[in-house]
Amino acid sequence: MKSLMRFTITASNSYWGKVVLLTAYYFAILVVLILMYGKGNFEPAEFIYQGY
Repeated sequence: MKSLMRFTITASNSYWGKVVLLTAYYFAILVVLILMYGKGNFEPAEFIYQGY
């Protein structure tokens, strides 16, 4: 865990390190969204509308 933290701190000190870290961050968000909604389940959670 310390080596990962050291890597992110070192990478964030350079311009290209920031670009790579931000790209990986946004790519991870896209992957999670695709995994969540890729199966076609676009229904809202039940607690939002509660049958109105």
